[in-house]
Amino acid sequence: MPFRDCAADEEQLTCFFQHAALPLYKYALHLTRSVSLAEDAVQATFTQLVQYYDRVRGFDEGRLLAYAKKVLVHQCGLLIKRQNMVVLLEEVSPRAAPQEPVVDFVERQATRAELLYCIERLKPRYRRILHMKYFENLSSEQIGRELGLPANQARVLLTRARGELKRIYQQEILREDGAKEGRSHE
Repeated sequence: MPFRDCAADEEQLTCFFQHAALPLYKYALHLTRSVSLAEDAVQATFTQLVQYYDRVRGFDEGRLLAYAKKVLVHQCGLLIKRQNMVVLLEEVSPRAAPQEPVVDFVERQATRAELLYCIERLKPRYRRILHMKYFENLSSEQIGRELGLPANQARVLLTRARGELKRIYQQEILREDGAKEGRSHE
């Protein structure tokens, strides 16, 4: 039971919910493009936070919000999948840390249209494996079974697909943005 310690836990979660509800709802609305799906996703996110509160009890507000956003993105994906919709992730932050995983780097820097543009330029096999991983939420083992490959080979293909997506993004999008910025400073 998540609130077994004292009312302080309940108060902390209540304050967090009041603070985070609107930003999470706006984010979910952007991802799902549906009021009802956004409401359901936020509700499912808060339910999961309460359910697993013992695991996140020590998180500071920023870390808890970041965790809630990850849960929200997952919940949106599940709801969208149930509706047979595909929605790409939106821009999260303007610049990513260089040590960040490739997919996080691309997700954080790319707008929906830019991601779609880059994904369309991938080989069909790479498009399929990225779709299986990020839209169907399949593990490497499950992807391997679907493609008739060992899990380690599926992981290698997934790594190559991510690298190719990043390469295309850097060459096609970042180069264009740099050229546009250079022209605007003239």
